[in-house]
Amino acid sequence: MRGSRNGPSQRQRKYDKHFFVLYTKNRLGPARLTMAVPRRRVVRAVDRNRIKRVIRESFRQHRAQLSGMDILIVARNNLHQERTNRSLFLSLERLWTFLARYKLS
Repeated sequence: MRGSRNGPSQRQRKYDKHFFVLYTKNRLGPARLTMAVPRRRVVRAVDRNRIKRVIRESFRQHRAQLSGMDILIVARNNLHQERTNRSLFLSLERLWTFLARYKLS
């Protein structure tokens, strides 16, 4: 995700109620996911692990339409208040749809 020393990075940002996403196109083929769920934002390990499981599963379901992208997803401050996996899946669904459209342009 780091830009080259010779020119600016082509990274893009997208914010959501629950997540902050940095994304860029790659030349490798398959989509790659990196995630961060900081302890400062989600205190309980059980909640952090649940959020990471939801992110991984949602990404697995949309990986084909995101091919050729590097994605870094970071949990935002208010995420620990979210109790349902369904709302996290919906939030991620909107992000993946946006990223798939970006990839086509």
